[in-house]
Amino acid sequence: MTMSDPSRLHRFSGLEDSIGYMARIIFRRFSASVERRTSPFGITTGQLAILRALWTVDGVAQHQLSDSLELCQATVAISLQKLEAIGVVRRETNSLNRRETLVFLTHRGRALENAIGEVPRAVNAAALKGFTASEIDTLHQLFLTALRNLDASERNIFRPAKQARGSAHLARSMTAICNDP
Repeated sequence: MTMSDPSRLHRFSGLEDSIGYMARIIFRRFSASVERRTSPFGITTGQLAILRALWTVDGVAQHQLSDSLELCQATVAISLQKLEAIGVVRRETNSLNRRETLVFLTHRGRALENAIGEVPRAVNAAALKGFTASEIDTLHQLFLTALRNLDASERNIFRPAKQARGSAHLARSMTAICNDP
């Protein structure tokens, strides 16, 4: 019995109706599928996100990576430490701001783009097989709406307004992820 088997979900009272639970299961499936394809190269799903950002803009500050990927700085630091250990990235202190660490791809890190750069697109295509273009667009819009709603809810309840990430930032991030062909 697979996790996508509806009878399995019914064993967990109410979870089959939870969008959050289903999103978690889908996220875990995406992550596992990506990792099966990247693990032969020693790369985890989280590390792939960092590499994808660096393939776009190399030499970025470590804290900017954290912000753009919406990951805590400690998580990014640990991932970078592991990527550095396998020779995929190197870190240097910014000569203009000694408190800032810049992250650069090594030759091996740049070469990985050819080997695993298309993995997220392939997994995305597999997940969306059988969907029409209209359904994909609707799904994308629904996810963006859910993100904006959660962002507004968090901002109003749990965080001071000055610390809240804007919906526009979330929309840009999701558009970049969801529009990956």
